[in-house]
Amino acid sequence: ARLPAHPLLVQSQHPVHAMHRDALLDPTLVASGEPRSRGPLGSVLLTGATGFYGTFVLSELLRQTSAHVVCLVRAPSIESARERVVTSLSRRRCPVDPDALSARVSYLCGDVARPRFELPPNTFASLSERVDTIFHVAARVSMLQSYEALRASNVQAVEWVLRLAVAGTPKAVHHVSTVEVLADTERRDPLALAERAVASTPALLEGGYGQSKWVAEKLVEQARERGVEAFIHRPGRLTGHSASGIF
Repeated sequence: ARLPAHPLLVQSQHPVHAMHRDALLDPTLVASGEPRSRGPLGSVLLTGATGFYGTFVLSELLRQTSAHVVCLVRAPSIESARERVVTSLSRRRCPVDPDALSARVSYLCGDVARPRFELPPNTFASLSERVDTIFHVAARVSMLQSYEALRASNVQAVEWVLRLAVAGTPKAVHHVSTVEVLADTERRDPLALAERAVASTPALLEGGYGQSKWVAEKLVEQARERGVEAFIHRPGRLTGHSASGIF
C-alpha cells in the first residue's frame, strides 16, 4: 500500500484564481497626504529582526543611520523580545555598539501573521504616528509548505504593513521579497533572468513560498499606485556572510 504523502510535501491546493483574488488590495487602502520627506530616517519599524536577513538589516540601520528602530518581535514580554534580538545579533556576529542598541532600539511584542500584528488597537494607532518608515523583512520561509500554510505570514502580514503605512502620516515601506517570484518564461535562454521578470501568474511558480511572495509583491505594487512610497527589494540567494562566513 502507498504511504500517504507528508502534509508539508503536498503541492498547494489553493486555486490560482484565489491567489489572484488575494492579490487585490482593499480599495479603501489609499495614502492621503504627502509622502514623507526624503530626509534622514527618524523612527523606523523593523519586522523580522530575529531572522537571518533581518538581523543584518538591524545591524546596518544602527551602523549607517541615526534612526530609532522599533523591532516587532514574537515574544511573551518586552524583556524576552530584547533577549531574542540580542541573541540573534550575537549569533550572527553583527558588530553593534551596546550603547546604540540600548539607546536606539525599542521592542514591541507582536506577530505579523495575526491581524493588526496582534497589537491592541490603541498601540497600533500609536505606532502609526510614531514611525516614519517601515522595513518589512519578516516572512515565513519554506520551500516545502503550501501557499495556504504561508498565506497569513507572507500575504496578510503585508496588507497590515500597508494599512499601517497609510494610517496617520504616510510612511515609506521597504518590502523584502525573493527571487522565487521570478519565472523562466523564455526557454531559449533559461540562465538569464531580468530582475523584473516576475511571473505573470502564480501558476508558473512551483512552491507555496514563491506564490505567497508573488501575491505580496502585487499588493505592494498597488499600494504604490495609490500614493504609498513603497519599494520592493529582491535579494539574491542568501548564503554565508562574506566576512564572517555565518550562514
